[in-house]
Amino acid sequence: MDNGWRPSVVIGYLLLFFYGIGLTHLLRREIRRRGWTSLPLIRVLGRLAAASVVIGAVQAGLVVGIYTAIEGRLGVWSQPSSIVYMFLWLSVVATIWSMLYFAITALRHSREVRRNETQMKLALSEAELRALEAQLNPHFLFNCLNSIRGMIGEDPAQARDMIHAAGQHAPV
Repeated sequence: MDNGWRPSVVIGYLLLFFYGIGLTHLLRREIRRRGWTSLPLIRVLGRLAAASVVIGAVQAGLVVGIYTAIEGRLGVWSQPSSIVYMFLWLSVVATIWSMLYFAITALRHSREVRRNETQMKLALSEAELRALEAQLNPHFLFNCLNSIRGMIGEDPAQARDMIHAAGQHAPV
């Protein structure tokens, strides 16, 4: 039996790589389109298991079909058990990919939620600060006017000097 690295084997592995990427890309698109990431975990796991089985079956069929087309014979794929093992292996790989995709997506989502919460807290703090400043400025002005009013009765010259000094330090 010839199991070396013949051009047909290399071509088969390269094609497996490319249509594997294509199939998982289609799965990712369906996951996003159908909103699986927002479903309860048990429903997601069932859908991922079904999708992984479909991907494994499609990939196994493509491997056997492409090998047969290139070699002109079934060769190592003439044994049904080797096709079943390959199907199971490809299904496991698709499952691992799906789990990694969901883990990365969940991590990104939680980071975004934390970032949004932080931004909202910052905006709330800034609004509270502006509200306090708005309360403080009229209170400060009222206290100054009250002090000047009290000083006018006691020492009108000093009251005039205070008003004059405040006018020179006021922002324009």
